[in-house]
Amino acid sequence: MKTKILLSLLFAAGVYSSADVHELCRGFVEDNTMWISADDKTAGGITEAQFNAVIDKATNLYTDYFASKGAKLVVERKWTDGTVNAYARQSGSNWIVSMFGGLARHETITQDGFAVVICHEIGHHVGGAPKYKSWGGGSDWASNEGQSDYFASLKCLRKYFADEDNIAALENVEVDPLVLERCNSEHSNPQEVAACARISLAAGSVARLFQSLRNESTPPLYNTPDARVVSSTSDSHPGTQCRMDTYFGGAVCAADHNVEVSKTDYRVGTCTDLNGLGTRARCWFAPTN
Repeated sequence: MKTKILLSLLFAAGVYSSADVHELCRGFVEDNTMWISADDKTAGGITEAQFNAVIDKATNLYTDYFASKGAKLVVERKWTDGTVNAYARQSGSNWIVSMFGGLARHETITQDGFAVVICHEIGHHVGGAPKYKSWGGGSDWASNEGQSDYFASLKCLRKYFADEDNIAALENVEVDPLVLERCNSEHSNPQEVAACARISLAAGSVARLFQSLRNESTPPLYNTPDARVVSSTSDSHPGTQCRMDTYFGGAVCAADHNVEVSKTDYRVGTCTDLNGLGTRARCWFAPTN
């Protein structure tokens, strides 16, 4: 596996010791061979300036929070690297997020969509329960894939958009009627309604990335939720529609984004009423009580 090889090389070079490194996460998406060069003039996605602006804002939002946990948030900016992925790892008190230009240059990625990616990777570090059941030989530092998605839209992106004019950002933007209906049903402040819609649109950007990388013909939609109900929580990357459902649920959930999530109790600071809106998608998550 690519991550195993990379860690072996780092150990051999003396960069990390086995005592202080937690294994790289499985990536924002599954390992893939796509490479989008910084020299590719036909590439879409976002610009290097936008790439850095998103990282700057997310880093500023979470630097002090990481410090309160005794950690330093380190974001690796790999603009020239064509890898279409993103990763999280921990090395002692350095909690690291690796962001790649290849993903940023993918044609499906918008600036808000790229914010989803860094929020997901931050979520591996501070996204709360549920966490990986078996991570790096038993370590439980990382929130699992579905929870990192949920944290991204429920907490991180709310903070990210809190100081922006989200109503203005949606001018001349077509928003799915179901998104407007659900955002209006759960949020009363007009700016919060607009932020909910904006997060939902950002989720559509990364969901189209998943569809593209998985070579799927069926597009993910807001009104076609994944009907599967798992009997036990899955730590793996959920399916494309399932991930979109999770982001959409986090956007709709009216839980206060300033309320911290818990490392052990998935109910804290989240929406858990299975008959309501804004819950984690049941296609990857199974409540324990």
